[in-house]
Amino acid sequence: MDRAEIIGKWSFNTAFEEDLSNDKQLHFHENGTGCVVGGDEIVLNYEWGISEDGADILIGNNTTPDGEPCGKRKLMESGATLSTEALPRGEFKVLNFTKFSLPFGLRKFAKL
Repeated sequence: MDRAEIIGKWSFNTAFEEDLSNDKQLHFHENGTGCVVGGDEIVLNYEWGISEDGADILIGNNTTPDGEPCGKRKLMESGATLSTEALPRGEFKVLNFTKFSLPFGLRKFAKL
């Protein structure tokens, strides 16, 4: 898994629905930070990286939108896998998290 493949916005709904007004998204920024977005509101901020062997995404050091620490305090393996899948609205790159779910209990996100 390469950092460049991960950087960007990943959506829970885009592969299934046109209306993204209540979508849950993961934003992975180039500088190693990211956020979970629900609708148009940031729900959680995090830091991220790629494991040394390039096989997993590490996520942690979570904070609320107000900057208060919450949840995972260190970068931990997420069990992320990257694939290309044919889904109802077409073919998408898909991140699937197998070790733990992110907020809202969601595990599978398609790249926007």
